[in-house]
Amino acid sequence: MMRHAIWVVAAAMGCVEAQYATTEPPETSGVADTGSAPATPVDGQVAFQGTYNAPDALLFEWTMDDGETAELRVSGPDGFEAMVPGLSGSTHTLQALADGEYHATVTVRHADGSQSAASLTQLVGTNRLVYRSEVPLDRAMDVWGTGDVAVVGGGTNSRTSALVVDISTATQPDGLHTMTGIGFVRDVKVFDDLLFTAVDPNSDGCELCDDIGVRIYEFSNPAEPKLLSTIGSPAWAVHNMTYSNGHLYLASMAEGSVAVFDVRDPAEPTRVATWYSQEAPGFAHGPGGSTHDMTAQGDRLYVAHVTGFSIVDIADPTNPTTLSDTRVNMGMHNVWPNADGTRLVGTQEIFGGALSLWDISDPENIALLDSRSNGDDRCVHNAYFDGDTVFAAWYIDGVYSFTVDDDTLVETGHYDTYDGAPPAPPDGAPPPGPPIEGAWGLWTYGDHVVVGDTERGMVVVDHFPRVIKQSSYR
Repeated sequence: MMRHAIWVVAAAMGCVEAQYATTEPPETSGVADTGSAPATPVDGQVAFQGTYNAPDALLFEWTMDDGETAELRVSGPDGFEAMVPGLSGSTHTLQALADGEYHATVTVRHADGSQSAASLTQLVGTNRLVYRSEVPLDRAMDVWGTGDVAVVGGGTNSRTSALVVDISTATQPDGLHTMTGIGFVRDVKVFDDLLFTAVDPNSDGCELCDDIGVRIYEFSNPAEPKLLSTIGSPAWAVHNMTYSNGHLYLASMAEGSVAVFDVRDPAEPTRVATWYSQEAPGFAHGPGGSTHDMTAQGDRLYVAHVTGFSIVDIADPTNPTTLSDTRVNMGMHNVWPNADGTRLVGTQEIFGGALSLWDISDPENIALLDSRSNGDDRCVHNAYFDGDTVFAAWYIDGVYSFTVDDDTLVETGHYDTYDGAPPAPPDGAPPPGPPIEGAWGLWTYGDHVVVGDTERGMVVVDHFPRVIKQSSYR
């Protein structure tokens, strides 16, 4: 997944719209967000780059050979049009621009009389998140996806367990399939043409679960998911899950553990291991307190639990081994590492729960670098590293984007999905915890950012990195 540098290859004379992300996996991410000139393209390509320079300028750069000329055309909000012909240099800046989206095309005329064109769309404005559309689903919860397809769990919706949606056109999402009768689906994941749906009846009082914690579907045709198998007792209450190298890792709330299943044959999942946190033995379910959420990356599993988070060696999934435990007060909800495993973001689902940034480059010497809270009466819920960007779902405050500058979280975008104030407790009683309303989960690894929201369902937004690149064939 790469959001800071976006390269699209076009045929000669073709203009291909630059998307807001590529579909490269997280391990290839981390391209620096700089305003440097486009990298030298391979033979037969022209590179084009648009850089937003705050507060109101766009710098355009492209590559061409000596003796060639270029023409730049730019259109934008409120009927803005600019055409700059006969450019012998390879840069041009437009200033004093109004906030909004700008579509730019550079056409390079070569010495042999042929020409090439490349196009991109860039945003002027300090808020780098832009609303596109939504699909209503009351009480929705987590969301995940693959390619142009996103899946949102129905949460505690009594009629719809999950929705499968085509988001290839962000402004016009198209429902592909509605899943019903499989309980209150809290978490969903999609990997390797498989859809995993998890039910947490311990929290939701579900009466439709039939002792099943996870269902596994064949998902090569998203319009027709086909049930392959189920996972049940003792892992009958599953809060969250992650997947890596043919293995599924479950936050088994009934056991207070991470339950590890070999799903290389998805029709016959086999339990191969159980991992418990040892940070606070006896505190809650399991020796170390209930596991809450986790993500697998390479040979490591990052686990959030009641008392903090742990880093676990899963090179051998049948023998998960704890590398480190970090105590974080209470209520650690999720943790997510960056691509090279040197930094991690975490969230606390308690009053005043903060988004935190950690140095995990040495598992034996983990250090808190920065944290951000939006107030004592609310909390963040889920956060993810995606390349150099951190995205966070903040319940009643909406979705945020951040960059990490000198190990500090710097806000770059915000879209508030929640309208109004959270409901007051009955009879004027003090609230039992922070409001669990609004932005619940995020999937940021496709062409768009998709939000699972308890009030609005699936919300689609776009994130504009400061630098967008594209190339085209001559």
